[in-house]
Amino acid sequence: MFLGWSAYSDGSRSSNRGERHRKPVARALGIAFEPAEDVLEAQRALGLDIRDGNADGSPELPMPTVLVVDSDRTVRFVDVQADYTSRTEVPEILAALDRLN
Repeated sequence: MFLGWSAYSDGSRSSNRGERHRKPVARALGIAFEPAEDVLEAQRALGLDIRDGNADGSPELPMPTVLVVDSDRTVRFVDVQADYTSRTEVPEILAALDRLN
């Protein structure tokens, strides 16, 4: 089913010639953050390294964020969650998309 909108992400590892590229959208929007060093160390002790999953090799993460942007590139809805365990509820997103029509 075609929904009529596109979804974008800020961390693709795709590249030409295998080079690492970054898409600094989260940084440009001010929603990127770097976890505290003790958190990074604890994750590494568990065998997890955020840098391995980031296209630019940084330990930065984006805050969970939903932006709804209309065809004129005007932001019509934004919800940023500072708590990584919280997410925007689906009905809120669908209502924001419905308001575009």
